[in-house]
Amino acid sequence: MQRNQEYKDLLHELGNTPPSLNGAVERAKARDKKRNLRRMYMMPVSTAAALMFLFVAMVNVSPVVASAMEQIPVIGRLAETVNFTASIRDTVARTPSLQPMVEHGHYISTDLEQTINGITMRIEYIIAAPNVLTALFTIESENYNFMDVQLKGIYDVNTGEPLESRASVVIPSAQWRTFSGDDGEMGFLTAGVAQLPEQLILTAVVRDTAGIPIPELRAQYALTGQQRPIIAEFSFLLEICPENVPQSEVLELNQNFEIDGQIFMLNNLIINPTFMQLNVEADANNTALLSMMDIHLRNEMGERFRWNGSFTNEDGVTALFFESAFFTESESFELVITHISWLDNDRERVRIDLAEGTADWFPENVEIHDIWLEDDVWNLIFRIQPIRPGMSYGIFHSFFLYRDQHETWDHRRAGLSWHNSSESRYFNNSTNRQTIRLYDFPYDVVYFAVSHSRQMLFDTPLVVQVK
Repeated sequence: MQRNQEYKDLLHELGNTPPSLNGAVERAKARDKKRNLRRMYMMPVSTAAALMFLFVAMVNVSPVVASAMEQIPVIGRLAETVNFTASIRDTVARTPSLQPMVEHGHYISTDLEQTINGITMRIEYIIAAPNVLTALFTIESENYNFMDVQLKGIYDVNTGEPLESRASVVIPSAQWRTFSGDDGEMGFLTAGVAQLPEQLILTAVVRDTAGIPIPELRAQYALTGQQRPIIAEFSFLLEICPENVPQSEVLELNQNFEIDGQIFMLNNLIINPTFMQLNVEADANNTALLSMMDIHLRNEMGERFRWNGSFTNEDGVTALFFESAFFTESESFELVITHISWLDNDRERVRIDLAEGTADWFPENVEIHDIWLEDDVWNLIFRIQPIRPGMSYGIFHSFFLYRDQHETWDHRRAGLSWHNSSESRYFNNSTNRQTIRLYDFPYDVVYFAVSHSRQMLFDTPLVVQVK
């Protein structure tokens, strides 16, 4: 059943002008009374909208009302549609970037369903935006009570080859989440793609988690590189109507700004329906890399758009991702900066002498708390004083553990974690700790890559006009 289309058709019927008002607009134009024209023409539509709002609220708030209305012809079809649409909102509530698309009706209903190995998977809705595709699904099984659904890939319909991905898009993921076999809970699978075609193949795999908690499964995968066995693989042909894909707006900026002697250029701002992407390029003569930031965009009405992450490509252009202003009336923006972390060019690594318990240097506000060898495992605990109360972060990367300047230690033979002091017996409430364990590490010296070397906190936020 095409629920979304039925919903739109019924809304259209409710919004039609009654026969008694036929010709009212023409008569008003003849008399050149535009104010009366607007009142006469909009009255039936506004009344219908108010009735529809009350109807939607009753269906979504009261299961009893929803069930009763589903028994009434015509109204029952609308109740079923609205009630099911509420489940979409509940699902995308976990992913704020998708909410505006749903609220503005940019999603596609589907009837795609497959059953494999006693597992039934249905693609209920598709949310398509430029460069991003999200499929909302439900999964049921009488044989399995704990399932994890993961996206295997999206593929070209004609060649079967994977579509060119767009790794720089910050997207949600349905991986590492347990679905019960009988609760009908809706999940989502999302992929970034360089160019969204009108047809593609989406393939998902289902794993039996056997009731093992997701954090434990993640830990096992980190140590062994192995996951639970695949119990089903589904491939769906998805058709994307171009009219259902709102197009991005690109604002060319080409303006420079300076922070602490470092020069950057704002190349452009891409306003996508699900995110905004501000592309920033660092000057080749800069002496430090911009490592971490506490930033947001703000429009002329004071609305804030949260920073959701960043990605730096091979050309050194950093894409900063924010919540989307696509469905707002924004005309201008400001980049508001409250905190910055720098990685100086000559401070990318720290050399630690394990036997002596010393380091050649440390980033600001970081020091060794303890280093010891126990059962062939080197244990290192570092004390980190945040530049701002409440901040919690680590300083060393687990995936860059150097035995020397050229070789990388296997990350599966190292463990890394960090905590704020409320979870720690070592420090007071204003201090973080980071713990690193090196298993079977046969050397006395190790090099760690650091996330930053120094930080800046602005009491008065630094504001960059985005024109």
